[in-house]
Amino acid sequence: MKKNISFSCCNFSIHSGAISSAVIVLVVLIAGLLTFPTASRALESCGEENTGGMKILIAYDSKHGSTVLIVNKIGEVLCEDGFQVDMEYAAKINDVSPYDAIIVGSPIYWATFLPGTMLFLSTHKDTLGTMPVAVFAVSTYVDPETELVYEEALVVFINPILAQFPQFTPLDPIGLIPGQFSFRELYPFELLSMRSVPYEEYDYLNLDVAGAWAEEIGELLQ
Repeated sequence: MKKNISFSCCNFSIHSGAISSAVIVLVVLIAGLLTFPTASRALESCGEENTGGMKILIAYDSKHGSTVLIVNKIGEVLCEDGFQVDMEYAAKINDVSPYDAIIVGSPIYWATFLPGTMLFLSTHKDTLGTMPVAVFAVSTYVDPETELVYEEALVVFINPILAQFPQFTPLDPIGLIPGQFSFRELYPFELLSMRSVPYEEYDYLNLDVAGAWAEEIGELLQ
C-alpha cells in the first residue's frame, strides 16, 4: 500500500508540475501580447511667465513616442510666442474650463485617432464648442519634404473623425504632421499583424513642420 500511495503521489506531482509550467508559459505569452511599453510624456507646462497670454491646453495621445516630441515642439513655439501652455495625455484630462483654447492631437492608427484622444473629444465635445480648438494628426502619409502630402489626407483620415463631433469646428489649418513607423517600437501583437501585410518602416518625423503649424495657430489665437 505504501508503494502504491508513494507512486500515485509521485505521478500527481509530475502532472501538477507540468500543468504549472504550462500555466506560466501561457501567462508570459499573454503578458507579452498585452504589455504596453513605457511611454514617454511631454513637458507638463511652459510659459508660466507669460501671465498676460492665453492659456492653452494640448491634449494628446501617443503610441510609441513620436507624438510626444511633436507636442513638445508645439508647446515650445507657443510659449515663445507669449502663451501659457499645459500638455497632458488626453485620457487624463477631466476639466478644460480653465483654458482659453485647446489643441488636440493624435497619431493616425488604423484610420482613426488613438482611444485616449477619441475619449477626450467625446467627453468634452460640448465645451469644445465654446472655445477655439485646433487639431493635428501625425502620420507617415504626410511629409512636405518627400512630397507625401496627399491632398485627400483630410478627406481620408481627419474629416471622418471630426464628423463624429459636430459640436465644434477646428481652426484652419488642421495640422498634418509627418511621423515615423518602426517595427522595433511595436507591441508584440502589433508586430504579428503588421508582418502579415506588406508594411514598410518609415521615418519622416519633421519637427519643423510641427513648429510651423504651431506658429500659424499662434497667429490665429493672438
